[in-house]
Amino acid sequence: LVLLTGCGSATVKEEVKIIVPQGNPFIAVGNLVGEENIKIESVNGAAGVKAALVAGESDVVIAPLNLGTQLYNAGNSKYKLDSVIALGNTYIISKKAVTLSSIKDLEGKTILAYSKGGTPDIVLQYVLKENGVNANIEYQASLTEVVPFFVQGKYDYILAAEPVITNLQVNKKVELNVLNLQDYTDKTILQAAIFVNPNSTKQDSIKAVIKKIEKNVKEMNKDAAAYAQSIISKDVYFSDLGVEILSKSIPNSNLDFVKAKENKNVIEDYLTMIGYKLPNEEFYN
Repeated sequence: LVLLTGCGSATVKEEVKIIVPQGNPFIAVGNLVGEENIKIESVNGAAGVKAALVAGESDVVIAPLNLGTQLYNAGNSKYKLDSVIALGNTYIISKKAVTLSSIKDLEGKTILAYSKGGTPDIVLQYVLKENGVNANIEYQASLTEVVPFFVQGKYDYILAAEPVITNLQVNKKVELNVLNLQDYTDKTILQAAIFVNPNSTKQDSIKAVIKKIEKNVKEMNKDAAAYAQSIISKDVYFSDLGVEILSKSIPNSNLDFVKAKENKNVIEDYLTMIGYKLPNEEFYN
């Protein structure tokens, strides 16, 4: 991947409206909350970002790469792909007493997953198939709904992601085995991406916001603890997680800034992996 950094300062002259799902994508832009001329609205789950992509009213939408691509290919979204900010954050976890040292340990086991047909589910199914593992997958609508079944011991293996994993370890005091699915495929897993509204009249300000996001992600990865302190009071979502969970989960979240046009081959490789039609050249901002 070509990682572009050193963007310098940027001025946002007009109000730029950003829709972002809660979780790691929101954490990645957390320090921009409350900045002048930047209006960030966080939504819970994929439904909110899907609605934003279809409505076409926001200047920037941060959404799953596969969702933005699918809607664009179907003619239901005009948003163009600018960059990817969340890479592989897809894990299988078990409690320490349950064996989980390799993907092969899932042979014949039942995994409780979430968001059937969404990115984590697609990645899970691909990695299992690529490694010749036959497992039974059951579903809940969201990771939030999966966690109680795991804590209560009703399922030994679940599909999970940060910061939920760190929350289980810190707040629930659960000792875990953690298996990173990225370790079992040579394809780069790409999750949340920045989509830009090409019809917005605020293109210069949008470019400035994206430069700010790039700088923010760099600073976050440089010092996760300081970053956690800086965002904790900016939104109730962050304060509910707490400084310890934020600072410990960020290093395992695989948040980065990857410009789409410069990494088109990596993006197309991933889209091919998950069985998606490749978008045309105009898709790339």
